[in-house]
Amino acid sequence: MTMMAVPDLQGMGKAMEELDSLVELYEQNLNVITEEKLMSIYLEQIMVADMTDQPLKYVQAALKFLPTQTSVNEVVGGIYDTTIANLLFQGDVAKADELSTNFLAYAKKDGENTQTYYKALKTKINIFSKTRHPAEVLQISTDYARIASNVCGEGSLEHAESIRTVSQLNTKLGNYQEAYQGFLDCYGMYKAKFGSEVNPESSSILISMAVIKSHLKEFEDAFNLLDKAKQIEGKATSNFTKQYKLILQTENMIQVAADKLGYKHKGIFTRCPKASKSKMAAAFLGIGLAAFGIYYYIKNKRSE
Repeated sequence: MTMMAVPDLQGMGKAMEELDSLVELYEQNLNVITEEKLMSIYLEQIMVADMTDQPLKYVQAALKFLPTQTSVNEVVGGIYDTTIANLLFQGDVAKADELSTNFLAYAKKDGENTQTYYKALKTKINIFSKTRHPAEVLQISTDYARIASNVCGEGSLEHAESIRTVSQLNTKLGNYQEAYQGFLDCYGMYKAKFGSEVNPESSSILISMAVIKSHLKEFEDAFNLLDKAKQIEGKATSNFTKQYKLILQTENMIQVAADKLGYKHKGIFTRCPKASKSKMAAAFLGIGLAAFGIYYYIKNKRSE
């Protein structure tokens, strides 16, 4: 059996100390080292910081290294992405936003239809969703969906996810028809990709569609979508998952909204998945027979 090599963390820690000393020396005496050599030391710092899980050191080295990079490649793109993630983790949203703008400009040098630009756009949307109005995020998300289709392929999981993002924003902005159509397209893409309606994303998409139908006051459609989500989730996992509970919570919230508007659904059977209708019918029959038996018992007692 081949044993995996265990990283020498103590040795890496010592290497980081030596790199720190080198950087301090060279930064104070820039005339004794070329910029290219200094950048290679920063890159070593980044790599060691990543392997030893030192996000602060990673960010410090990356912020010195990245501004000098002009040639677009996946390694530098990955450093941008990780640095922004570390900044967000540290709570420095403003710096992360600034760096994500630089990342977009850097990636665009190679054109928009590239993996690096797609990644930069996705990162920017993540930050915008925390700091900007949904209308502003929608504008950049529409570009994101187009780039995802071009780079990752129409109907790919990445394309489906980008359309889902656009639909979520349209829902927030009250553009319900556009949002519903987007989720419907997304549902079809996941079905085609996984080869079945029973897949990890279907029930979640159906919940989103049901919420939109409730906003449109089309409650019967909303309940039917949730019933379908229950059936799919039950087949995919079980009736006891967090996702299944979320379906029930959504159903309750929509029912409250429907009750406030005086909506009367077609009947209790409409709200029940097909699998449970026979059980409910049997329960009602049992209740009826019990009531009938009680009636005759009381009648006989009175006649005695």
